[in-house]
Parts: sequence; C-alpha cells; structure tokens
Amino acid sequence: MKKIVNWIPAIIAMVVIFVLSSVTGGDLNAAGLGKPFLHTDGHFVMFLVLCLCYYKAAKSIFNSILLTVMYGILDETHQIFTPFRQSHFVDIFVDSIGALIAGVLIWKLYPILSKKLKKLLIN
Repeated sequence: MKKIVNWIPAIIAMVVIFVLSSVTGGDLNAAGLGKPFLHTDGHFVMFLVLCLCYYKAAKSIFNSILLTVMYGILDETHQIFTPFRQSHFVDIFVDSIGALIAGVLIWKLYPILSKKLKKLLIN
C-alpha cells in the first residue's frame, strides 16, 4: 500500500501538467499566461517538480529523469491535438533540463538533508 501512496504526488503532478496542456491557446492568452517567459519557466518548474515526485515513487534518480523526459515528450505530443497550441522541441529540452537539475539536486543534496526531509522524499 505504501508503494501505491508514493505515486500519488507524481499522479497529481501529471494531471496538473495534462490539464494545463489542455487549455487552448486563446484561453491561455486571455488568462495572461501566454507570455514566452511564463511558458518556459512553467515547463521548467513543473517538470522539475514532476521529477522529484517520480523520485519519491521510483527511488531511482535515473528512472525519475527518464520518466520525466518521457512524460515531457507525451505532453508535447498531446499539445499537437490541442486547438491553437503548438508543440516545440524547445519545450522538451526545457522539460529535460528541469528533470536533470532535479536529479542533480537529489544526488548532491540528499546526503545533507535532515532526517525529516529524507523521510518526506523517500517514504
């Protein structure tokens, strides 16, 4: 049961990304979220968080990064079918950078985290 519970944050992050990717281009611009820097920063932050969530579930930095990059590719494929949205390789690149930075943060910072934070990240 604990293993299933560990996947809940990743599932929530994936749903949030999917919902945001489903918003049409016009609605995105109307909400003021169509600005290029918000778009790029949003991809970076969301996929960094997704990689951290995958790590909680998978317990492997490599698998977390791989799953995040794969979800980034699926996200861009999904946007092809969303009205007034476009798919860009740059977004996949930004998603991948977010995942890699999350992986490096886990790798470098995990040894110095407090026991509480380690427990939050792993258990």
